[in-house]
Amino acid sequence: MFTGQNSHLPFFSKENTLIAQRPPALSSFKRILLSTLLLVAPARGQESGLNDLSTDQLEKKLEGIDTQLSQLANFTMRSGVGAIGHRSKSHQTSTNPEWVEVALDDEKDIDLIVLVPTIGRLTREGLAADGFPRALRVIAGTPGHPDGEIVASLDRRDHLLPRIAPLTIPCRIPQASWIRIEAMELSTRAWDERFIFQLSEVLIFRDQKNLALRRPVRVSSGTISSPNARGANYLVDGSLPYLMDAYDGEQSIALVGHTTPNKNLTIIIDLEAERRIEQINLHSTDVEDFIPQAVPSDFGIPRQLLIEGANKPDFSDAVTLLKPDLSSPFKRAPILMLPVSGASCRFIRFTIEEAYRSDDPNTNSSFVGFGEIEIFSDNANLALGKTAQLNFKPTDPSRLVSSLTDGRNYHGNILPIREWIKQLSLRHDLESQRPKIVDLLKTRYDEQKTNLNLLLWILPLLLTGTIIIVLVNRINQQRAIHRARELIAADLHDELGANLHAIGLLGDLTRASDANPEKRESLLLRMRTLTQKTGAAARYCTNMLEAKENYEDVDVAMKRSSSRLLADLEHEITFEGEDHLKRLSPRRRIDICLFYKECLTNILKHSGASEVTTHLKADKKEIILEVTDNGFGMDGDSGEHIPPSLKRRARIIGAQIQTKHQDPQGLKVTLMLNYRRWRFLT
Repeated sequence: MFTGQNSHLPFFSKENTLIAQRPPALSSFKRILLSTLLLVAPARGQESGLNDLSTDQLEKKLEGIDTQLSQLANFTMRSGVGAIGHRSKSHQTSTNPEWVEVALDDEKDIDLIVLVPTIGRLTREGLAADGFPRALRVIAGTPGHPDGEIVASLDRRDHLLPRIAPLTIPCRIPQASWIRIEAMELSTRAWDERFIFQLSEVLIFRDQKNLALRRPVRVSSGTISSPNARGANYLVDGSLPYLMDAYDGEQSIALVGHTTPNKNLTIIIDLEAERRIEQINLHSTDVEDFIPQAVPSDFGIPRQLLIEGANKPDFSDAVTLLKPDLSSPFKRAPILMLPVSGASCRFIRFTIEEAYRSDDPNTNSSFVGFGEIEIFSDNANLALGKTAQLNFKPTDPSRLVSSLTDGRNYHGNILPIREWIKQLSLRHDLESQRPKIVDLLKTRYDEQKTNLNLLLWILPLLLTGTIIIVLVNRINQQRAIHRARELIAADLHDELGANLHAIGLLGDLTRASDANPEKRESLLLRMRTLTQKTGAAARYCTNMLEAKENYEDVDVAMKRSSSRLLADLEHEITFEGEDHLKRLSPRRRIDICLFYKECLTNILKHSGASEVTTHLKADKKEIILEVTDNGFGMDGDSGEHIPPSLKRRARIIGAQIQTKHQDPQGLKVTLMLNYRRWRFLT
């Protein structure tokens, strides 16, 4: 968790604003950081945001990360002997708070705090921070809060570990006189699993200036200074565990010269104008060509060095700027960052009072070498591009004097310290996020592959299903055509046959009624009406629904048919549940009426009956139609010789048909329709 109780303390966005306001020399990293601003978020909430992205967005994000990584400084670790940093006393639990405090020379505005971890080589994990806290907070002493105010707080949710990168804490702290780093939750050191607080370096920036450089330090436990590699003073000596390895710029070979032991060597740089000097950085030579190294990592760094400033070229007005003690290997580093009190001068002279001496017993030479000399005033390197004068010759023609001030080292361009630290921190964020994106993309690709394989299996099934559906469709169409033809044929047979038979009977009755004109007139009128209905039925036999007005009421239509066809026979027709008959669809009403007509026609043609009884019963479940006559019946057992026309009509209706001999003679035909099974309701 990153929080700030100071009202002036922003989240990470303020730091980006400061980057955008840097001098033009920092524009390359400004472009990198601004283009990455939307690419990399703070660790918290990062993973949940990735899951919300589409596969295409993840691919573009991964491509953007790879592009950014190719433009950032690399983690190239220094080797050899040197200062490690501060280490507190050890504890058995992680809840023993430890702290370090850096005093500033006066009240300063602060916009960035950097904590550099102590890096160890672990057996399985490789390089990793050792003793870096899992939770910490930053406290600042300001005029309004001389006892300190919490300006930043981070915990496990901010994923401080694992890391080898610097931890950058953007902030806005006005008028701070001291900064304290409190470790609230400790982590273990590698070799004995005890809890400690270790840091390699603390940097406190205002713009490009490291305000913590060589400032007094207090600690909760451990030594302030020590003759060995660990001590609190090493927290602010500018000695970092990395070599500056920028992504761009041509390689520059360091200047190296040699001399006899008792001869002083000098390097003079003309700044071309009197300027106030604030800091001098001396970069060591490039000794990392081979593994193991052919020479110690502090090769060429003087043991005793005098740095003077003057405004006259003969140095008659020389003043001493610095005389650093470099006798101990723990005081030498790849970049010696030396703050200056602020003297104004034009000429800077470096006098090597005691040079680096080779351990080779076969040579009596002493060496001096620098990869770069930087002289700062108002955050600008005044020595860049200036010409240096030597009183000695380089050891090799390829080692040019101009390499001292060309702004490049063995790896490429030399970056401002703040920019370099920011790039390393940004690389850590990107490299931490990249595996998560790669894993998520792999999961997405696996899902896509599974879906594709499933699709390859489904496609043949879909194709087969489509073919089956088409074939079934065609079969259903053929069945529908056949059913339509069968229905038309049945309608023609049942409707027209019954009507024609009735007309024939009426004709016979008419001939027999010559002596009764009134009866003959009535029979002729009935024949005329029946002829008209027969013509209408013939016209609409392909769609009996168009003649539905003839069968709107089943009971009425059945009574009408029985009175016409059974005019000379004794007949009785009864109904139960007429209201249920009205729930039938028009097509089913027609089918029942035509079935009944066909029954009557068969009785008239074949039974020789004199009496006919009809009973129709309807309820909410089924319809039962019973037609009984006293005729000859049928030969054989019941059901074996059901007339084909009745079977066909029953099949069209979707009903069951039964026949039963009556005692002493006659036949009963029963038609049964079930609503639920055959779905005859509209």
